[in-house]
Amino acid sequence: MKYLIGLMMIITLSPVFAQNADKEITEGFNIFNQAIVEGKFEKAADYIGEEMFAVVPKSQFVGMLKMMFNNPRLDIKLSLPEILSIGEVMKIKGKFYVIIYTKSNQKIRFITSTGEVEKLDSSTLVQQTYEAWKTQLGEENISYDKGSGFFTLNAKAKTLAISPNGKTSWKYLNVDEATRPLLQQVLPQEVMSKL
Repeated sequence: MKYLIGLMMIITLSPVFAQNADKEITEGFNIFNQAIVEGKFEKAADYIGEEMFAVVPKSQFVGMLKMMFNNPRLDIKLSLPEILSIGEVMKIKGKFYVIIYTKSNQKIRFITSTGEVEKLDSSTLVQQTYEAWKTQLGEENISYDKGSGFFTLNAKAKTLAISPNGKTSWKYLNVDEATRPLLQQVLPQEVMSKL
């Protein structure tokens, strides 16, 4: 009878624990991304999974973010990604992992060395970048405003949330073509196979 009561408690309370984990994951994810949108890269780095820093030192990673987002040849406007869904918590090798499925919207335009907007119809670099984005994201996820020179990129993505206890202290790793080779070096194969 005690076994049956214990089993009922676990079944009844499991959704509560999952909701609490989802809330913590969402809050941390939003803080992390808001820091990036605001250009607070040191703060954002506090929310990046330590696994990344085993491959790229934290100071170098922050420097790369600053260089990319403060590049005078790019005008980047970010918005917070929308969380579409949060996967199941997986416990693997003593850590807890969750895949977050998101949709993001970014606006990017290219600026010449003289401060003018580079247009799609007059710049080989912009044309090549546009072709690469079409291949990577799909043409239906990219639009171009001829007047402003802004590309709007709509992309679905995955972010891996990692916690030492499955409840708090969630850290995040974006999963894309650029980060996948780095993540393969530091994440368990069981995790990589789910990404």
